[in-house]
Amino acid sequence: VYSFTTLNQLPTASNPSPADLATGISLNPTLSVQVNDGDGDVMDVTFYDASDDSVIGTDTSISSGNTASVVWNGLNGGTLYSWYVNITDSFGSSLSTNWQFTTINTAPWMNNPTPSPGATDVPLSGNYVTLSIDVHDPDGNDLDVYFYNGDDSLIGSDLNVADGGTATVDKFASECRIYEWYV
Repeated sequence: VYSFTTLNQLPTASNPSPADLATGISLNPTLSVQVNDGDGDVMDVTFYDASDDSVIGTDTSISSGNTASVVWNGLNGGTLYSWYVNITDSFGSSLSTNWQFTTINTAPWMNNPTPSPGATDVPLSGNYVTLSIDVHDPDGNDLDVYFYNGDDSLIGSDLNVADGGTATVDKFASECRIYEWYV
């Protein structure tokens, strides 16, 4: 009796999404790849963070020619990420190349200016009034906040203010005058 074993064709991945080197990607992107197996085997596809080889997620029982996908939650804005997949069929597995994308950098915003716009009879502390504003960064970054007079001259700055913190600066002021400022 003669016997032989046929060659298993390892699965492959193509058409990654986000596309390699894409920019402006959301902070909770759906990663996907089309998977193919020359033998027609059903596959499991595990998605990995290439920076530390941690598992992002697994999509199971994917037929050849179909798309596997997972959502990668909680990414930081304006950051380069790298990922890859490991595709497994009942006979073996194969790793894809690494793909990269950069997340969108969302703009910081601010609220609660003090003194509030149009405020009157603002008290002085000596010859100064304290200007403040709450600052927020959806990406969670610390912010450098610059305060300006209405004529675009710099009043001062408050650096490395944490997301959700309050930036403050003291402005030299005199009684009974109108002042304009912005951040």
